[in-house]
Amino acid sequence: MNIADEFGKLGKSLRSESASLQDVMRVRVSDEDLIDGLDSRIYNHCLNKTELTKHFHLSKPTFNKRLQEAVDNGVIGEPIYQNKTHLYTRHDIHHLKQAWGGKVYSDEYNPKAIAIVNHKGGTGKSTTSALLSTNAALDLNDYANVLLIDMDPQGSQGINLKLKASGKNIEDTVYITIVDFLLAEFEEDNIVRNYLEQGYEYDDLISAAPVDTHLPNMKVFPAFPDDDRFTDIFSSLNYDNKMSLLIALREKIIPILKNKFDLIIIDTPPQDSPLTWVVLEAIDGLFVPVTPHELDFSSTANYALSLEKRFTELPNKGENIEWYKFAAVNFNETSSSDKNVLNKLIRGLKENLMTAQLAQSELFLEASVKGCTILDLKKSQSVTATKQFDKAIISSNAFCSQFMNEIKRIASKE
Repeated sequence: MNIADEFGKLGKSLRSESASLQDVMRVRVSDEDLIDGLDSRIYNHCLNKTELTKHFHLSKPTFNKRLQEAVDNGVIGEPIYQNKTHLYTRHDIHHLKQAWGGKVYSDEYNPKAIAIVNHKGGTGKSTTSALLSTNAALDLNDYANVLLIDMDPQGSQGINLKLKASGKNIEDTVYITIVDFLLAEFEEDNIVRNYLEQGYEYDDLISAAPVDTHLPNMKVFPAFPDDDRFTDIFSSLNYDNKMSLLIALREKIIPILKNKFDLIIIDTPPQDSPLTWVVLEAIDGLFVPVTPHELDFSSTANYALSLEKRFTELPNKGENIEWYKFAAVNFNETSSSDKNVLNKLIRGLKENLMTAQLAQSELFLEASVKGCTILDLKKSQSVTATKQFDKAIISSNAFCSQFMNEIKRIASKE
Protein backbone atom coordinates (compact mmCIF):
# COMPACT_ATOMS: atom_id res chain seq x y z
CA MET A 1 0.00 0.00 0.00
CA ASN A 2 1.47 3.39 -1.02
CA ILE A 3 1.32 6.56 1.10
CA ALA A 4 -1.68 7.99 -0.77
CA ASP A 5 -3.70 4.83 -0.19
CA GLU A 6 -2.69 4.76 3.49
CA PHE A 7 -4.01 8.28 4.08
CA GLY A 8 -7.16 7.50 2.16
CA LYS A 9 -7.74 4.51 4.43
CA LEU A 10 -7.05 6.57 7.56
CA GLY A 11 -9.39 9.35 6.44
CA LYS A 12 -12.23 6.90 5.82
CA SER A 13 -11.56 5.21 9.17
CA LEU A 14 -11.69 8.54 11.01
CA ARG A 15 -14.80 9.68 9.14
CA SER A 16 -16.61 6.49 10.17
CA GLU A 17 -16.12 7.52 13.84
CA SER A 18 -17.31 11.03 13.31
CA ALA A 19 -20.69 12.30 14.88
CA SER A 20 -9.00 32.22 13.83
CA LEU A 21 -6.00 32.88 15.26
CA GLN A 22 -3.46 30.09 15.62
CA ASP A 23 -1.64 29.34 18.85
CA VAL A 24 1.26 31.75 18.81
CA MET A 25 4.59 30.49 20.06
CA ARG A 26 7.37 32.98 19.67
CA VAL A 27 10.89 31.71 20.03
CA ARG A 28 12.92 34.81 20.71
CA VAL A 29 15.69 36.33 22.75
CA SER A 30 14.96 39.78 24.14
CA ASP A 31 16.13 42.11 26.88
CA GLU A 32 12.88 41.65 28.82
CA ASP A 33 12.46 39.68 32.05
CA LEU A 34 16.11 39.81 33.05
CA ILE A 35 17.39 37.77 35.99
CA ASP A 36 20.69 38.94 37.47
CA GLY A 37 21.25 40.85 34.24
CA LEU A 38 20.67 37.81 32.04
CA ASP A 39 17.65 37.09 29.84
CA SER A 40 15.39 34.61 31.61
CA ARG A 41 15.29 32.28 28.60
CA ILE A 42 19.05 31.88 28.88
CA TYR A 43 19.22 31.95 32.68
CA ASN A 44 16.62 29.23 33.13
CA HIS A 45 18.71 26.72 31.17
CA CYS A 46 21.97 27.34 33.03
CA LEU A 47 23.69 24.41 34.75
CA ASN A 48 25.75 24.57 37.93
CA LYS A 49 29.21 23.06 38.29
CA THR A 50 27.92 19.83 39.86
CA GLU A 51 25.48 19.25 36.99
CA LEU A 52 28.19 19.95 34.43
CA THR A 53 30.64 17.57 36.11
CA LYS A 54 28.05 14.81 35.93
CA HIS A 55 27.23 15.55 32.30
CA PHE A 56 30.84 15.35 31.16
CA HIS A 57 31.45 12.18 33.25
CA LEU A 58 34.57 13.61 34.89
CA SER A 59 35.85 13.51 38.44
CA LYS A 60 35.50 16.77 40.32
CA PRO A 61 39.27 17.55 40.38
CA THR A 62 39.67 16.74 36.66
CA PHE A 63 36.62 18.79 35.72
CA ASN A 64 37.72 21.81 37.77
CA LYS A 65 41.17 21.70 36.19
CA ARG A 66 39.85 21.48 32.63
CA LEU A 67 37.23 24.13 33.31
CA GLN A 68 39.83 26.59 34.58
CA GLU A 69 41.95 25.88 31.50
CA ALA A 70 38.93 26.65 29.31
CA VAL A 71 38.48 30.00 31.07
CA ASP A 72 42.20 30.82 30.85
CA ASN A 73 42.26 29.97 27.14
CA GLY A 74 39.18 32.06 26.38
CA VAL A 75 36.98 29.12 25.44
CA ILE A 76 34.36 30.41 27.88
CA GLY A 77 34.11 33.45 30.13
CA GLU A 78 33.67 33.61 33.86
CA PRO A 79 30.53 31.92 35.23
CA ILE A 80 27.49 33.67 36.63
CA TYR A 81 28.05 33.94 40.37
CA GLN A 82 24.92 33.38 42.43
CA ASN A 83 25.87 33.27 46.10
CA LYS A 84 28.27 30.28 46.22
CA THR A 85 26.87 28.72 43.04
CA HIS A 86 28.61 29.02 39.68
CA LEU A 87 26.19 28.94 36.74
CA TYR A 88 27.11 28.22 33.12
CA THR A 89 24.90 29.12 30.17
CA ARG A 90 24.04 26.82 27.29
CA HIS A 91 26.41 28.86 25.16
CA ASP A 92 29.21 28.10 27.65
CA ILE A 93 28.33 24.40 27.49
CA HIS A 94 28.23 24.56 23.69
CA HIS A 95 31.78 25.94 23.59
CA LEU A 96 32.99 23.34 26.09
CA LYS A 97 31.49 20.50 24.05
CA GLN A 98 33.15 21.84 20.92
CA ALA A 99 36.51 22.17 22.68
CA TRP A 100 36.41 18.85 24.55
CA GLY A 101 34.75 16.74 21.87
CA GLY A 102 32.46 13.83 22.62
CA LYS A 103 29.43 12.21 21.04
CA VAL A 104 26.91 14.32 19.16
CA TYR A 105 23.63 13.48 17.44
CA SER A 106 25.10 13.33 13.94
CA ASP A 107 27.49 10.55 14.98
CA GLU A 108 24.60 8.08 15.15
CA TYR A 109 21.72 9.64 13.20
CA ASN A 110 21.10 11.08 9.75
CA PRO A 111 19.41 14.49 9.38
CA LYS A 112 15.64 14.46 8.89
CA ALA A 113 13.05 17.09 7.97
CA ILE A 114 9.65 16.76 9.65
CA ALA A 115 6.61 18.92 8.89
CA ILE A 116 3.94 19.74 11.47
CA VAL A 117 0.76 19.75 9.39
CA ASN A 118 -3.01 20.18 9.65
CA HIS A 119 -5.11 22.40 7.42
CA LYS A 120 -7.29 23.51 10.37
CA GLY A 121 -6.16 26.58 12.28
CA GLY A 122 -5.88 26.51 16.06
CA THR A 123 -4.77 22.88 16.30
CA GLY A 124 -1.55 23.80 18.08
CA LYS A 125 0.88 23.39 15.17
CA SER A 126 2.98 26.39 16.14
CA THR A 127 3.07 25.45 19.83
CA THR A 128 3.91 21.85 18.98
CA SER A 129 6.62 22.87 16.48
CA ALA A 130 8.36 25.16 18.96
CA LEU A 131 8.03 22.68 21.83
CA LEU A 132 9.53 19.77 19.87
CA SER A 133 12.35 21.96 18.52
CA THR A 134 13.25 23.39 21.92
CA ASN A 135 13.11 20.00 23.62
CA ALA A 136 15.44 18.48 21.03
CA ALA A 137 17.91 21.34 21.36
CA LEU A 138 17.89 21.13 25.17
CA ASP A 139 18.93 17.47 25.21
CA LEU A 140 22.62 17.63 26.08
CA ASN A 141 23.13 13.89 25.62
CA ASP A 142 21.99 13.76 21.99
CA TYR A 143 23.00 17.36 21.33
CA ALA A 144 21.34 17.82 17.96
CA ASN A 145 21.59 20.96 15.84
CA VAL A 146 17.96 21.97 15.37
CA LEU A 147 16.30 24.24 12.81
CA LEU A 148 12.71 25.41 13.14
CA ILE A 149 11.38 26.63 9.78
CA ASP A 150 8.28 28.81 9.83
CA MET A 151 6.37 28.39 6.57
CA ASP A 152 3.17 29.95 7.88
CA PRO A 153 2.81 33.54 6.62
CA GLN A 154 1.22 34.44 9.95
CA GLY A 155 4.81 34.37 11.19
CA SER A 156 4.13 32.83 14.59
CA GLN A 157 7.69 31.59 15.04
CA GLY A 158 9.68 34.59 13.94
CA ILE A 159 7.80 37.84 13.38
CA ASN A 160 8.55 39.13 16.91
CA LEU A 161 11.96 37.49 17.22
CA LYS A 162 14.81 39.66 18.49
CA LEU A 163 18.53 38.97 18.46
CA LYS A 164 20.28 39.41 21.77
CA ALA A 165 23.77 38.67 20.43
CA SER A 166 23.71 41.52 17.93
CA GLY A 167 21.45 43.83 19.88
CA LYS A 168 19.40 44.37 16.73
CA ASN A 169 15.63 44.51 16.61
CA ILE A 170 13.51 43.31 13.75
CA GLU A 171 13.14 46.86 12.42
CA ASP A 172 16.83 47.15 11.51
CA THR A 173 17.70 43.54 10.73
CA VAL A 174 17.48 41.84 7.32
CA TYR A 175 15.47 38.63 7.41
CA ILE A 176 15.16 36.23 4.49
CA THR A 177 12.38 33.64 4.42
CA ILE A 178 12.10 30.29 2.68
CA VAL A 179 9.57 31.86 0.31
CA ASP A 180 12.15 34.47 -0.69
CA PHE A 181 14.49 31.65 -1.71
CA LEU A 182 11.76 29.72 -3.51
CA LEU A 183 10.70 32.73 -5.58
CA ALA A 184 14.19 34.01 -6.43
CA GLU A 185 13.85 32.84 -10.05
CA PHE A 186 10.32 34.19 -10.49
CA GLU A 187 10.43 37.72 -9.03
CA GLU A 188 12.28 40.73 -10.36
CA ASP A 189 12.43 42.50 -7.00
CA ASN A 190 13.47 39.60 -4.80
CA ILE A 191 15.91 39.92 -1.90
CA VAL A 192 17.67 36.62 -2.65
CA ARG A 193 17.94 37.46 -6.34
CA ASN A 194 19.46 40.85 -5.44
CA TYR A 195 22.09 39.21 -3.25
CA LEU A 196 22.93 36.65 -5.95
CA GLU A 197 23.39 39.44 -8.48
CA GLN A 198 25.81 41.08 -6.04
CA GLY A 199 27.95 37.93 -6.15
CA TYR A 200 26.82 36.07 -3.05
CA GLU A 201 26.69 32.27 -3.26
CA TYR A 202 23.29 30.58 -2.96
CA ASP A 203 24.55 27.98 -0.48
CA ASP A 204 26.06 30.68 1.72
CA LEU A 205 22.82 32.66 1.76
CA ILE A 206 20.81 29.58 2.76
CA SER A 207 23.26 28.74 5.54
CA ALA A 208 23.34 32.29 6.89
CA ALA A 209 19.59 33.05 6.79
CA PRO A 210 18.39 31.13 9.91
CA VAL A 211 18.18 33.35 12.99
CA ASP A 212 19.83 32.71 16.38
CA THR A 213 17.71 31.84 19.41
CA HIS A 214 18.43 31.61 23.13
CA LEU A 215 19.89 28.13 22.54
CA PRO A 216 23.23 27.88 20.71
CA ASN A 217 22.22 24.71 18.81
CA MET A 218 18.81 25.95 17.66
CA LYS A 219 17.96 28.44 14.93
CA VAL A 220 14.73 29.71 13.39
CA PHE A 221 13.90 30.43 9.75
CA PRO A 222 11.20 33.12 10.09
CA ALA A 223 8.14 33.77 7.94
CA PHE A 224 6.28 37.00 7.26
CA PRO A 225 2.81 37.98 6.00
CA ASP A 226 4.06 38.88 2.52
CA ASP A 227 5.01 35.21 2.06
CA ASP A 228 1.34 34.88 1.11
CA ARG A 229 2.37 36.07 -2.36
CA PHE A 230 3.69 32.60 -3.05
CA THR A 231 0.23 31.24 -3.91
CA ASP A 232 -0.54 34.02 -6.40
CA ILE A 233 2.81 33.69 -8.14
CA PHE A 234 2.55 29.90 -8.23
CA SER A 235 -0.93 30.12 -9.80
CA SER A 236 0.36 32.46 -12.53
CA LEU A 237 3.10 30.08 -13.71
CA ASN A 238 2.95 27.58 -16.55
CA TYR A 239 3.01 23.86 -15.82
CA ASP A 240 6.77 23.37 -16.12
CA ASN A 241 7.55 26.29 -13.80
CA LYS A 242 4.98 25.06 -11.30
CA MET A 243 6.68 21.67 -11.23
CA SER A 244 10.06 23.37 -10.85
CA LEU A 245 8.75 25.36 -7.88
CA LEU A 246 7.15 22.32 -6.25
CA ILE A 247 10.48 20.49 -6.07
CA ALA A 248 12.68 23.50 -5.25
CA LEU A 249 12.58 23.05 -1.47
CA ARG A 250 13.38 19.35 -1.82
CA GLU A 251 16.18 19.67 -4.35
CA LYS A 252 17.76 23.08 -3.69
CA ILE A 253 17.19 24.09 -0.06
CA ILE A 254 16.71 21.11 2.27
CA PRO A 255 19.94 19.36 1.13
CA ILE A 256 21.95 22.46 2.04
CA LEU A 257 20.25 22.76 5.43
CA LYS A 258 20.80 19.06 6.16
CA ASN A 259 24.54 19.67 5.89
CA LYS A 260 24.24 21.97 8.89
CA PHE A 261 21.25 20.75 10.92
CA ASP A 262 20.35 17.33 12.34
CA LEU A 263 16.64 17.91 12.86
CA ILE A 264 14.57 20.29 10.73
CA ILE A 265 11.03 20.95 11.95
CA ILE A 266 8.70 22.85 9.61
CA ASP A 267 5.64 24.72 10.86
CA THR A 268 3.13 24.85 7.98
CA PRO A 269 0.18 27.14 7.16
CA PRO A 270 -3.33 26.01 8.17
CA GLN A 271 -4.45 25.37 4.60
CA ASP A 272 -4.08 23.03 1.68
CA SER A 273 -2.17 25.51 -0.46
CA PRO A 274 0.80 25.44 -2.87
CA LEU A 275 3.07 26.46 0.02
CA THR A 276 2.04 23.30 1.90
CA TRP A 277 2.47 21.19 -1.24
CA VAL A 278 6.07 22.36 -1.54
CA VAL A 279 6.69 21.21 2.04
CA LEU A 280 4.98 17.84 1.54
CA GLU A 281 7.23 17.22 -1.46
CA ALA A 282 10.42 17.92 0.53
CA ILE A 283 10.04 16.25 3.93
CA ASP A 284 10.99 12.88 5.36
CA GLY A 285 8.06 12.72 7.74
CA LEU A 286 4.90 14.47 8.83
CA PHE A 287 3.35 14.98 12.23
CA VAL A 288 -0.35 15.88 12.56
CA PRO A 289 -1.45 17.46 15.88
CA VAL A 290 -5.16 17.08 16.61
CA THR A 291 -7.16 18.76 19.36
CA PRO A 292 -9.59 16.08 20.63
CA HIS A 293 -12.75 18.09 19.93
CA GLU A 294 -15.54 17.00 17.60
CA LEU A 295 -14.98 19.77 15.03
CA ASP A 296 -11.24 19.19 14.97
CA PHE A 297 -11.79 15.45 14.67
CA SER A 298 -14.03 15.83 11.61
CA SER A 299 -11.60 18.30 10.07
CA THR A 300 -8.70 15.89 10.59
CA ALA A 301 -10.64 13.09 8.89
CA ASN A 302 -11.17 15.39 5.89
CA TYR A 303 -7.50 16.34 5.97
CA ALA A 304 -6.35 12.73 5.82
CA LEU A 305 -8.58 12.22 2.78
CA SER A 306 -7.20 15.37 1.16
CA LEU A 307 -3.66 14.05 1.67
CA GLU A 308 -4.63 10.95 -0.29
CA LYS A 309 -5.44 13.15 -3.27
CA ARG A 310 -2.51 15.51 -2.73
CA PHE A 311 0.19 12.84 -2.58
CA THR A 312 -1.19 11.29 -5.75
CA GLU A 313 -0.77 14.62 -7.55
CA LEU A 314 2.66 15.65 -6.25
CA PRO A 315 5.77 14.91 -8.36
CA ASN A 316 7.23 12.52 -5.78
CA LYS A 317 3.88 10.75 -5.18
CA GLY A 318 4.64 10.75 -1.44
CA GLU A 319 7.54 8.34 -1.85
CA ASN A 320 9.72 10.70 0.19
CA ILE A 321 7.61 10.09 3.32
CA GLU A 322 9.42 7.65 5.62
CA TRP A 323 7.31 8.27 8.74
CA TYR A 324 4.10 9.90 9.91
CA LYS A 325 2.12 10.13 13.12
CA PHE A 326 -0.98 11.83 14.48
CA ALA A 327 -1.00 13.18 18.04
CA ALA A 328 -3.62 14.46 20.50
CA VAL A 329 -2.71 17.91 21.85
CA ASN A 330 -4.43 20.28 24.26
CA PHE A 331 -6.06 17.19 25.78
CA ASN A 332 -8.22 17.71 28.89
CA GLU A 333 -8.16 14.42 30.77
CA THR A 334 -11.07 15.51 32.99
CA SER A 335 -13.34 16.17 30.02
CA SER A 336 -15.61 13.27 29.04
CA SER A 337 -15.96 14.83 25.58
CA ASP A 338 -12.17 14.94 25.07
CA LYS A 339 -11.91 11.33 26.25
CA ASN A 340 -14.62 10.22 23.83
CA VAL A 341 -12.91 11.92 20.90
CA LEU A 342 -9.53 10.50 21.94
CA ASN A 343 -11.04 7.02 21.93
CA LYS A 344 -12.34 7.62 18.41
CA LEU A 345 -8.87 8.73 17.37
CA ILE A 346 -7.41 5.56 18.87
CA ARG A 347 -9.92 3.38 17.03
CA GLY A 348 -9.57 5.27 13.75
CA LEU A 349 -5.80 5.71 13.68
CA LYS A 350 -4.60 2.73 15.72
CA GLU A 351 -0.77 2.52 15.65
CA ASN A 352 -0.61 5.76 13.65
CA LEU A 353 -1.57 7.75 16.77
CA MET A 354 1.02 8.73 19.38
CA THR A 355 0.32 7.07 22.73
CA ALA A 356 1.51 10.21 24.55
CA GLN A 357 -0.79 13.25 24.61
CA LEU A 358 0.02 16.89 25.18
CA ALA A 359 -2.10 17.96 28.16
CA GLN A 360 -4.24 21.06 28.28
CA SER A 361 -2.70 23.53 30.72
CA GLU A 362 -2.73 27.25 31.46
CA LEU A 363 1.06 27.10 31.26
CA PHE A 364 0.92 27.00 27.45
CA LEU A 365 -1.04 30.27 27.41
CA GLU A 366 1.39 31.88 29.86
CA ALA A 367 4.36 30.79 27.74
CA SER A 368 2.69 32.13 24.60
CA VAL A 369 2.14 35.54 26.21
CA LYS A 370 5.77 35.61 27.36
CA GLY A 371 7.06 34.61 23.93
CA CYS A 372 8.69 31.30 24.80
CA THR A 373 7.91 27.61 25.25
CA ILE A 374 6.83 26.03 28.52
CA LEU A 375 10.31 24.46 28.71
CA ASP A 376 11.79 27.96 29.09
CA LEU A 377 9.80 28.73 32.25
CA LYS A 378 10.73 27.97 35.84
CA LYS A 379 8.01 27.07 38.33
CA SER A 380 9.19 29.79 40.71
CA GLN A 381 8.71 32.43 37.99
CA SER A 382 5.37 31.19 36.71
CA VAL A 383 1.91 32.47 37.61
CA THR A 384 0.39 29.14 36.60
CA ALA A 385 -0.83 26.97 39.48
CA THR A 386 1.66 24.29 40.56
CA LYS A 387 -0.62 21.43 39.54
CA GLN A 388 -1.17 22.90 36.08
CA PHE A 389 2.55 23.60 35.70
CA ASP A 390 3.56 20.06 36.63
CA LYS A 391 0.91 18.52 34.37
CA ALA A 392 2.16 20.49 31.36
CA ILE A 393 5.84 19.67 31.95
CA ILE A 394 5.25 15.96 32.63
CA SER A 395 3.05 15.51 29.56
CA SER A 396 5.40 17.49 27.31
CA ASN A 397 8.41 15.46 28.44
CA ALA A 398 6.63 12.20 27.59
CA PHE A 399 5.30 13.65 24.33
CA CYS A 400 8.68 14.96 23.15
CA SER A 401 10.50 11.82 24.25
CA GLN A 402 8.21 9.61 22.16
CA PHE A 403 8.54 11.95 19.18
CA MET A 404 12.36 11.88 19.31
CA ASN A 405 12.43 8.09 19.70
CA GLU A 406 10.27 7.81 16.58
CA ILE A 407 12.58 10.13 14.62
CA LYS A 408 15.69 8.28 15.78
CA ARG A 409 14.18 5.03 14.52
CA ILE A 410 14.08 6.31 10.94
CA ALA A 411 17.27 8.36 11.26
CA SER A 412 19.58 5.72 12.71
CA LYS A 413 22.79 5.13 10.75
CA GLU A 414 22.91 1.47 11.77
